Amino acid sequence: MPFLALTKGSKKFGVQTYERAMRLAAPLKDAELQYLDVRDHYVNHRAILAQLDEALKQAKEADDKEYVASLGHRILGLQATLSDLRERTRLIGERSWAEAFVLASEHMLSKESLSAISIQADSLLGRCRHEITKSEG
Repeated sequence: MPFLALTKGSKKFGVQTYERAMRLAAPLKDAELQYLDVRDHYVNHRAILAQLDEALKQAKEADDKEYVASLGHRILGLQATLSDLRERTRLIGERSWAEAFVLASEHMLSKESLSAISIQADSLLGRCRHEITKSEG
């Protein structure tokens, strides 16, 4: 992924792939696949921005003022979109990570500890983890 800046953790564990995500447990698989879809969309937009930047550079060298102005507008629009996409990608990634954290804590913590954490989380949010039953809509 040439247009994706990686964190130290990403470099250590490797970049998540669809193949690895498909092997995850059921509650995690859907969240991680959603993250990968949004991440790919973000990366594709970053690649388009790189192409537009290169086209802008070439248009400036050719002194094509009309094309430079047109590319400038497209780049500004894409940068605004990228800002929103980046935030959305991070939020969906955090949601997937939170699901993994809950699953790990359910396996590692005692029932008493898990119950106390659940009560505290419900109190912080002012609602239960799942407000709507699975059978609705």
